[in-house]
Amino acid sequence: MEIFDIIESIAATASRNEKQAILEAHKDNELLKRVLYYTYESSKNYYIRKFPAVDDDKQLNTETFIALEDIFQLLDDLNNRVITGHAALHEVMLCYNGLSHKNAKLFARIIERDLRAGFSAGTTNKVFPGLVTDFPCMLAQPVESLDDLTYPVMGQLKKDGVRAFAVPGVDKSYSFFSRNGKFIDVGEQTTDAMKQISDGYVFDGELTVVGMDRKRSSGIINKAIKGTISKKEQDLIRYSVWDVVPVEAFWKGYYDELTCQERYQMLNAMEYAGFPDFVDLIDCWVIHNAEAARASFARKLAEGEEGLILKTMDGPWESKRSKHWVKVKGEYEAEFVIVGWEFGEGKNETKLGNLICESSDGKIRFGVGSGLNDIHRETLTDAVIGKIVSIKFNDIISNEKTDKLSLFLPIFLGIREDKDEANSYEEVMKIAGKK
Repeated sequence: MEIFDIIESIAATASRNEKQAILEAHKDNELLKRVLYYTYESSKNYYIRKFPAVDDDKQLNTETFIALEDIFQLLDDLNNRVITGHAALHEVMLCYNGLSHKNAKLFARIIERDLRAGFSAGTTNKVFPGLVTDFPCMLAQPVESLDDLTYPVMGQLKKDGVRAFAVPGVDKSYSFFSRNGKFIDVGEQTTDAMKQISDGYVFDGELTVVGMDRKRSSGIINKAIKGTISKKEQDLIRYSVWDVVPVEAFWKGYYDELTCQERYQMLNAMEYAGFPDFVDLIDCWVIHNAEAARASFARKLAEGEEGLILKTMDGPWESKRSKHWVKVKGEYEAEFVIVGWEFGEGKNETKLGNLICESSDGKIRFGVGSGLNDIHRETLTDAVIGKIVSIKFNDIISNEKTDKLSLFLPIFLGIREDKDEANSYEEVMKIAGKK
């Protein structure tokens, strides 16, 4: 069975258990392992912003003289910057045109770091333990009680943007990546300008779009991840930074030589020396007790902001959901996987009515129609099954018709191209303060 056919069989099911079972059935396939490694290894970057448009029918008639096994040397050369720019693009197209139709499609997906099969590094490592490195990312825990925190803490505004890391490559040029390691095309001028700040540090922050709310902003960033963003849209992107870590420590997933407070002070010094116009330092202040934390939270909500992140002042940067960061939000928000859809009623009887979503373990299942606009209803059907979606909700409730839990007043926020894993039942319960 060809590797492409294995990948397509995985894409054909929305069940994560079935996806994993298919991978398990082919766990002795060394070529499949190499394809997975070169696609999902987070330290790899091929510096091709968008795979060029090709004539798919023409590819069917192209003579095959390159085997799939031969692509990996080229991928290594791209990653190591042995070839760059137009020369790199030329070699990529030569390779593409020499592959079989199926292998050419697979090659393009590897370059774009997405096999389009509804799984990524997490599922890969469950079947092939340790095969790929998860992209480093420090995450905040939902706050359980402001009274139980150890004060003072650092308070930071939780902006309504998309998490992003600015990471220097082997040639010291910067690239932007989402929290799951997907390349974000913010434009060459933007990435080149990052060298003005530093070439030895990874910056942690989030991207927003000037004049746009969360839903529209996320849509633009999703286009940057897919490689379909326009220059005009790139010019509207802004980067708010809140942390900085040496690049070697970032890839190791841990850094404690400087405390959280000291790292922020370093960012302050960098800002004073001069940030590029599209970069700003996120607001930060010291909070001395629970009463002050509640007051800060209420003030930010009144200003129309999403909430707060409270950070241990002497805490490290660590690649996990950390006790050193907690988030305080006015409403609950979690990620679920789309497992199906159903037609609507009335004017929507021939269009999408609800998306059917589940937690990663299937214990929470619900339909969501609120938040979908006319474009969503005309386009979000089978193509989004297996995708991760952000949902805002008010509570977790029992479903009288099934033995699963449901959400009270779920609202669709958007497809998350920057995420590959849905939250589990345990995680959603904790987010809602029920654990």
